[in-house]
Amino acid sequence: MELEGKYLYKNLYDYDMIKKMDPFINKLLLIGGVISLIGGLYVLYFSESLLVFAIIDFFIACLSIVMFLYRKSIKTIIKLISVVFVLLIYGIYAFQYQGIYGTGIYMILTSIVLSSVFLNIRVGICISVICSFHGFYILSKIISRDLVYLENLTKSNQIVVSYVLVYFGIAIVSIAMFVALDAIKKHLYDNIGALNTQMTKLETTNKELVEKNKEIEYLAYYNKLTNLPNIAYFRNVVDEYLIGDAHGTFGLIDCKEFYKFNAFYGMDKGDELLAYLGDWLKKLVLGKYIVGYFGNNTIGVWINTEVDSASFEDSYQVNLKLLQESLPFNFNLDAYVVGVTRSNKMNTFDDIYNVAVKAMKMLKREKGHQYVFIDSDYYKALSDHNIIESYIKDSIDKSKFEIYYQEKVDITRNRVVGLEALSRLKKDNYFLSPNMFIPIIEENNWSMDFGQRTIERVFKDIPEILKIYGNDLLVSINVSPQQISHPSFIETLERSIEEYDVEAKFIELEITENILLMDIERSISILNAVKDMGFIISIDDFGTGYSSMKYITELPLDVIKIDKSFVGKLSSCNKTKAIVKSIIDISKALNISIVAEGVEYEHQVDVLKELGCPIAQGYYFSVPKPMRAFDKDRRSNAE
Repeated sequence: MELEGKYLYKNLYDYDMIKKMDPFINKLLLIGGVISLIGGLYVLYFSESLLVFAIIDFFIACLSIVMFLYRKSIKTIIKLISVVFVLLIYGIYAFQYQGIYGTGIYMILTSIVLSSVFLNIRVGICISVICSFHGFYILSKIISRDLVYLENLTKSNQIVVSYVLVYFGIAIVSIAMFVALDAIKKHLYDNIGALNTQMTKLETTNKELVEKNKEIEYLAYYNKLTNLPNIAYFRNVVDEYLIGDAHGTFGLIDCKEFYKFNAFYGMDKGDELLAYLGDWLKKLVLGKYIVGYFGNNTIGVWINTEVDSASFEDSYQVNLKLLQESLPFNFNLDAYVVGVTRSNKMNTFDDIYNVAVKAMKMLKREKGHQYVFIDSDYYKALSDHNIIESYIKDSIDKSKFEIYYQEKVDITRNRVVGLEALSRLKKDNYFLSPNMFIPIIEENNWSMDFGQRTIERVFKDIPEILKIYGNDLLVSINVSPQQISHPSFIETLERSIEEYDVEAKFIELEITENILLMDIERSISILNAVKDMGFIISIDDFGTGYSSMKYITELPLDVIKIDKSFVGKLSSCNKTKAIVKSIIDISKALNISIVAEGVEYEHQVDVLKELGCPIAQGYYFSVPKPMRAFDKDRRSNAE
């Protein structure tokens, strides 16, 4: 418990000062004890009439020597009080005898100074009372004319009255000194106390800073949730190891579909699983190699030797099986795995890590594959990937992407009711598949730039499109979750409306089910704001991702697009047909329009009519075409 007020100050000042005087006080006790013993023997030998004084000497001698012998167990303050009263007694004693009159005064004054500085004012008052009492004692002898006492007292040729005056003077001076010194001590206590408070605060702050620095240093190199090293730790350790010609193997593990675990069990259980994974991995490696957590459900492994592909994969499969069996949750933990050995061009951990990340991105896009070990052939593929990636970025910056439009048809009236804007990119006279460039754009966070340029291009084309098809038409634009979550998304739409003088009612914004992986409340708020501007909202590829009927009822949807994977099985699978029928019925109940995409055959159109789906889109009706092709068709029709 922390002391407060004057107790804190006395503890700082008196106790510490007195404690430092302890060796000096011990010496005084020893010297005083020896002198008292010698004095007692001297008095007893030369003047038996002064037996009382001899007894006092022997008592003081015994007390002083005993206190010296047990000096370590006796408090310093008690020893100091003893010294003060011994000096006082001997001062009074010496004061009355010839030749040591001045010494007596010095001893009394010394006791007063010591008690004034280091002891309580009450001790000083006691000394003053003793001096006054002795003064009154002498005065009483004068009044009673005790000639024997007065004769002994005046052998030093001093006037008797002077003795009385000296004692009363000492009493008065001592009281004044105690009062003055006590005031000074209180002032010192206040200043020292304030200083001590500041020192205590500084000490507390310093301790907090030390703890905070330790925490910051820990968080700089470790993941708090799993207690595993992070990428910064890997960078430091591996870079130091790679100096020279050292070889090693790095593994990057990306836990598949971890989001499903979070969605089913909750984020808290997801954190528990990560913490369990961290503990399990630490026990597994036991210093043989480094295992770290890089965030986003990604684990890194570094081995200080070069491992071949077969050994790496076998080790991964065995340990994954052991981990799966030990999991405290009923969850099938699976992962994408990339193994990389150091090549001549890799001088730092970042060189190795960047190769692994690029390989991981490629691996995720390859259906049916979840493991790859980087070799010379794969390095070539990565090199080609880097070329493609650079070309895509350059095409975004220089607006090289073209916009193609595919018609949506009302199959009940055989009339075009909408167009979907599709981005296309050519390289070396060949079109790059959207399945290639869209993931690359999203992985590199280029979606906002790409999407903004697409929106501007479509808004620019809409007046011409309306001239061709009339005003009863919707033009749909695909927008990614990254675009929707961007702070400038709504501003981009507002600016495009104003700049191109296009009404929002002609624009349909197609979102994907991936939006449900974002902050759903914020997403709903943004989509409501967009809908209030007059835009039509549709959800693309319905039924293939993370759909939840709960969110379908909460999202401000106008249109649901049935994914082509369902449309392709309509004629061959009764279960698929039943699912599509359910989607159509639910949509109608919610007053949401339905569009079937990916229609390629007439029998699919017939089934859609039978199920009550009014609008369809696909190669059966038209292929995507650039704007210039529509102009050409219009001129042909005019001729």
